[in-house]
Amino acid sequence: MRPILAAFSKPRILDCACGTGLAALALARRGYEVLGTDVSGSMVMRARGHAAEQHLQVPFEVCAWESLPATVQKPVDLVVCLGNSLGHCRDEGEMLRSLQGMRAVLREGGLLVIESRNWEKLYADRIRFTHFGLRERAGIRCTPLYVWNFGREFQEALVVEVVLVFEQQGKVRLQTYDIAYRPFSAGQLHSLQLQAGFSNLKTDWTPQADSYRVVAGAGPGQSS
Repeated sequence: MRPILAAFSKPRILDCACGTGLAALALARRGYEVLGTDVSGSMVMRARGHAAEQHLQVPFEVCAWESLPATVQKPVDLVVCLGNSLGHCRDEGEMLRSLQGMRAVLREGGLLVIESRNWEKLYADRIRFTHFGLRERAGIRCTPLYVWNFGREFQEALVVEVVLVFEQQGKVRLQTYDIAYRPFSAGQLHSLQLQAGFSNLKTDWTPQADSYRVVAGAGPGQSS
């Protein structure tokens, strides 16, 4: 992100998939003007709590991507959509409307940064289980595990069962929940961004990469 941030003198930044606010608050600690939105009310509440704990003045609002123009009153210089969040769109139409919402709040010359899982590689590999390593906090050890349930077709919605294995004082308990995704190819994302009014698209996607980043401009120009 540093080269992208360096392209602006004092950018106003929107984290439009802020979750619990980790990225937005990290940017705020570096002195940037930041606001965060997320469609999940519970996530926004946690983000507000983290901001209060850190004594940071970062506004967090509940907002779907399509509704950004009604929520973000002043244009921003940079929109970031991180954490594979765009995969939560239910279909191509919703993804296009979401991208149009992001474009609408960007000033001319602004940038959109999207990070996504490489769904094409995931389907090529079809690995059912993803392990994220042991984590520990306050004496509680946690091992996160993803169980992937692939659809028959690439663009068919898939469900990931998240299994959290907690261990404390020799006792083990499980917590599970599901996350729904709709896979898309890098080419589809490219096409939809052009339709939404973005230009000068640049990506580090490769067939071998597990994830990739796309940087898109809000203004006239050619894509690459």
